[in-house]
Amino acid sequence: CGEKMVAKNENITHLHFNTIAGLKKGDDFYKAILDFTHLSKPPLSVIRWRKRLQDALLDTHFAIGGAKIVIACEPDQILSIATTISEAGANIKAVVTPTKSVALENLDIDNIIIGDFEDVEEYLGDADILISNFHGERITHKHHKGLMLRGFPNYEEIGNQLKNDQLYRGSTYMLFELANILNNYKYGH
Repeated sequence: CGEKMVAKNENITHLHFNTIAGLKKGDDFYKAILDFTHLSKPPLSVIRWRKRLQDALLDTHFAIGGAKIVIACEPDQILSIATTISEAGANIKAVVTPTKSVALENLDIDNIIIGDFEDVEEYLGDADILISNFHGERITHKHHKGLMLRGFPNYEEIGNQLKNDQLYRGSTYMLFELANILNNYKYGH
């Protein structure tokens, strides 16, 4: 798509990012934008959200650090989620996706499975939480595991389509949500 736009108008510059989630990838994104626009620093609101994400990484690593997680989503969403929660020390046991994608090639995860929820169930026994759409609810109840809803369908949460897990702000909110779910799951609150 980007190549077609550049071919149509040579004055367009295409910048590609596999993900813009998490601190490191967010930094890469803003650096590229600043370099492109010849600005020396981002707006104050971006700086504030970067600091908030740094605080969130520190605060949530007690809950997320070492937590055993299985992710069952689309490949690009897996990449974004895995990037962010890995920065907080998550132990991603497996990712399961219905389609093969180059987005998953650089993930440092031992178990990358092209499959379905039967494959998820195989790895859920040793996990603390599943990050998935609503179809994961049945197996998390069966195995008494936590569930963080991401993707579609989501029949449980009103306004789920407005969640944003990208850049500093979205990554901050996602980390807090995951840490709270893990704490509730572990301590039965």
